[in-house]
Amino acid sequence: MTNQEIATGAAGSLLDHLVGLRDELICSGYGPVRSGAHLELFVDLCGWTTCQGLAPSELTGDRIAAFLEDRQARGHLDLVSTVGATPLVSYLVRIGALPTQVLVLPEGPGRELLERYRHYLEAERGLVPRGVDRYLKIAVRFVSACEVDGSINPNLRR
Repeated sequence: MTNQEIATGAAGSLLDHLVGLRDELICSGYGPVRSGAHLELFVDLCGWTTCQGLAPSELTGDRIAAFLEDRQARGHLDLVSTVGATPLVSYLVRIGALPTQVLVLPEGPGRELLERYRHYLEAERGLVPRGVDRYLKIAVRFVSACEVDGSINPNLRR
């Protein structure tokens, strides 16, 4: 944590962006109910960050995923996935409050294949992180569909 984050508290430095997020949601066409849900998600993230003793700069993709898992375990049914949290996370990354997020690959038999694919997209194709994430999201769904009994079955036909 930086001295400023210690002085204001990790959540305090994030909460400074609450009004900006609200304005962003309104400009993006979110109505009052959905905006309220996303603002609640934001406040929940701030509280979780404080409980975990994390600075905003430490909120990487895997920590955001851990927050969302914890949120779901606490009984929340709405905005518990990375897709649901995208407006919040994208806004905070864009204004520099969070580090650039890297898609977290799921554990399992397809992880090595997905990591090799990520390397190919970055090194061979030269894609920017946003493009890599777009292709990886599709690949994650495909590889997950090919998992059978804890291994990848490339001959799977549906």
